[in-house]
Amino acid sequence: MRTLMPQHVTAGLSLLFVGTFACMAAADTKPEQADVTVSEEPGQRVVREEILPDEMQPEDGFAFRARLRLDRQGDRDSDASRCRLLEDGKPLPLPQSRHAEIREQGGGRYSHWTASQLYFSASDSSDPRTNGRKYELVSSEDFVRKTAHLTATSDSTSFAIAVPEGTRVRPLRIVLQNLDTRRAVVPRLVRRGEPDITSAAAIVESITNAEMTDEQRAVAIWKFLVDWRYHDYPAEERGEVHDPVKLINVYGYGFCDDSAAAFCALANQAGMKSRSYGLSGHVVAEAYFDDAWHMFDPDHEVVYRTDDGTIASVAQLEQHPEWITRIPTDPLGVASKRMAELYTTRDDNRLYQAASSPAAVLRPVLGAADRVVFDFTDTRRIHRRGGLDRPLPQSFANGTRTQSISLPGSAGDVPKSVQIRWPYAILGGKVAIPSIHPRDNAALFISNDGEVFEPLDIVTQEAQAEASFDDWIQRQRSATYSFWLKAGHAPLSCQLDTYFQFAPRSLAQVRPGLNDFDLFLEGIDNNSSSGARRVRVELLWEELTQAEATLP
Repeated sequence: MRTLMPQHVTAGLSLLFVGTFACMAAADTKPEQADVTVSEEPGQRVVREEILPDEMQPEDGFAFRARLRLDRQGDRDSDASRCRLLEDGKPLPLPQSRHAEIREQGGGRYSHWTASQLYFSASDSSDPRTNGRKYELVSSEDFVRKTAHLTATSDSTSFAIAVPEGTRVRPLRIVLQNLDTRRAVVPRLVRRGEPDITSAAAIVESITNAEMTDEQRAVAIWKFLVDWRYHDYPAEERGEVHDPVKLINVYGYGFCDDSAAAFCALANQAGMKSRSYGLSGHVVAEAYFDDAWHMFDPDHEVVYRTDDGTIASVAQLEQHPEWITRIPTDPLGVASKRMAELYTTRDDNRLYQAASSPAAVLRPVLGAADRVVFDFTDTRRIHRRGGLDRPLPQSFANGTRTQSISLPGSAGDVPKSVQIRWPYAILGGKVAIPSIHPRDNAALFISNDGEVFEPLDIVTQEAQAEASFDDWIQRQRSATYSFWLKAGHAPLSCQLDTYFQFAPRSLAQVRPGLNDFDLFLEGIDNNSSSGARRVRVELLWEELTQAEATLP
């Protein structure tokens, strides 16, 4: 359980500034100038993160390692973390300990090493996973919560938000609302300088150029995957996470085969031959250029070079483990000697074609008056098929799309259904039906193919009825990106809330420095003409100062 516990919040909402920012030209059209209002609210809170037994791993000697989620500067980042580790509510005595001392002496020594890593020992050097004690990492932080509002009225709008360099920024929410009551729109908010990640073609076009050699293009693809995803248990074992667009936008994490498959998909998009190589315990990718194969490992964030500086192939690494062991560990912390063993045991190395789902395109459609909230702080739901006893991924978040729908009911003996589509993995949701009376005998059905429908339970309270499809989503074999709803005999006018998963890294966020944003609005079908669109944008974030730990 992880909680942010407010200690006190300074009252009063103050207007920081209202301004008009000059816009840069985009797509041969002059962007509309955006009036941006930024408000701020200062406060302070105590932050507690409980370290659960299944999140602890033995490291060496008396030392244990725990993975953290809440972003707080550690000893390596700031020389002295201001967090304190509590054991059953009492502070352990020896923070900022050297790792060797934690391993060899235990006795409550610990180091909050980075934002995501804690090295520690129990006060009596026992096993903290089984000693029955509660461990919490505690600190207090001062913050200023800021909200930026603007309304875009053209197909292309630019605006800027400045944050002092060196400031720690925590994104909270991005809200997009289509204010047009007649036309649907596809919004795309981008932070200038970051790649377009809406399709495999867009990714390759963003990170490569015509002047690059094949090796430079392959390295650019490898580096993109290193930067935009991280190593963690995938959402499911099949090809769902092999698609680079889903890997980067929906999840942001996966294992070696997911990263290798994504590399191959992007390399193929760039016009290079590619393949996956299974090493019986690890999977890497190879790209073909300069009349040879070359190995790329985006999951462990490495390539290995031969003595003459070219990128080695798997076949070469089978013969030359010394090219791997030039460094003691790879960036994931795995001993290079262990990795070399995977390559040199050649009998179980094999080529294979990774399974993948059809290439995705990220094109979120907001219907008339639809609203979508990307909430970086909401981690109540997650798409996982298998491995439910494993710790949650380090970084993921939930969003909610809200829309009004009309279900026409039966036409003769055939009820008409409405398909709901969304490019992010759907985690559940609810259908709210206002102004309903028990005698209306309302009925609601759901389907994953538009053919076979299941009834949803409608719970009525006073004049409001509600039906959840959370359980139905959990029963689906793989990730759900669309479903069908239909009413029974009586038509229904409903509000639909659809919950979904997104990768926080994939969204345009406020960061330290000058943030230049572009908002592009695309029409759909026969409503693609320019002019007079209205989409409201809200960005909410916190600028943080970590204070001293507040101890009992």
